[in-house]
Amino acid sequence: MNILVLTQHFPPEKGAAQNRLYELAVFLGNNKHTVHVHTAFPHYPEMQIYRGFAGKLWSDEGVQGVFTLSRSYIYVSKSRTIFSRILNYFSFVFSSIFFSFKFINTKFDFVIVESPPLFLAITALYYKWFFKAKLISNISDLWPESAEKMGVIKNKLLLGIASTLEAKLYNSSILLLGQTKGICNSIINRFPTAKILWMPNGADFQAIDTVQPNIEFRKKYHLKATDFVVFYGGLLGLAYDFITLLSTIKLLKEYTDIVFIIAGDGPQKDMILKFKNEHQLPALILLDMMQRDALIGIIKSIDCSVIPMFNASFFEGTIPTKIFDVLACQKPIILGLNGEAKELFIDKAEAGLYYTPENGNELKAAILELYHSKQMCEAYGRSGFEYVKSNFDRQVIMQQLLPYLC
Repeated sequence: MNILVLTQHFPPEKGAAQNRLYELAVFLGNNKHTVHVHTAFPHYPEMQIYRGFAGKLWSDEGVQGVFTLSRSYIYVSKSRTIFSRILNYFSFVFSSIFFSFKFINTKFDFVIVESPPLFLAITALYYKWFFKAKLISNISDLWPESAEKMGVIKNKLLLGIASTLEAKLYNSSILLLGQTKGICNSIINRFPTAKILWMPNGADFQAIDTVQPNIEFRKKYHLKATDFVVFYGGLLGLAYDFITLLSTIKLLKEYTDIVFIIAGDGPQKDMILKFKNEHQLPALILLDMMQRDALIGIIKSIDCSVIPMFNASFFEGTIPTKIFDVLACQKPIILGLNGEAKELFIDKAEAGLYYTPENGNELKAAILELYHSKQMCEAYGRSGFEYVKSNFDRQVIMQQLLPYLC
């Protein structure tokens, strides 16, 4: 089958969604499908077009392994106003539709679209009509619901338009791929006739197994072999409660052999840097976003990873993708998140410790509990690895999609 994967974000951008879509394209190509990815010029999370891509309206990047890749124009601004966000979303919608003539001699059987951003559904619905293709929608977050609750979109007219578009996308898709059970249940409750498949994120064990622990970063930052390293890696987004984490780091200043690493980029990075400088936190090391292999190498050299989220009910159906890579590297987690993630990885997997979101005292106690017991860290790491290997191997998960591509 000829398959078009439509997404606003794709490597060389760094991030969980980008990695997952890249692996999906490779997986489908390796399973004898012809795959073409159409995406925007890379710009996220820095909100600046990457070097080598600026000033272009369109590019064909040729064969990338077992799939082909095209990019079209997107408006990018560092401004965080709703107007700039809308321009960012719709500029790629319009450019991807405008350049559809580039595919005039191609017959796509399926269009797989990534949402959010939800507005890309406009292009997906157009491509469905233009190519007379079957539409499959991968729903990694519930828009506009999440956008409204996070305060990303407040305009009632815009929210109404987005809700109408959401319904049109779901009703026009032959299959919806929900990344969490919470997403699946929400869609089923609102769209009972929709066909939906739970297709969660997972760990790419084949790729992870090829990466060696990065012991050089300890030398670079003058860390002793006995230092206890607490790690956060990924998007420094608004869903994550860095205020509680930073306040806890401040409370633990007396433990000079506990080191914290925050690796990533995003809208909270400036706040994190300001807090570090104002409160003089030498035990906090800030790293930029990095390629996935480099990130995995560091994860294999840490002691535990913390996932700090806000205490809000709409996060309870969320499973941060970073959990899978950490557990696949046999490291324990400290999870500040209620709902599905807690049920799977704390209650069932016994892969680490839980603290009530936004509770700094409980977070401090959890860190110290692991700090005082290397055996506990190792036991949680082994248990988490076994659970993820048995239930969330990404290569196995993607196999579920193949019967629908015929």
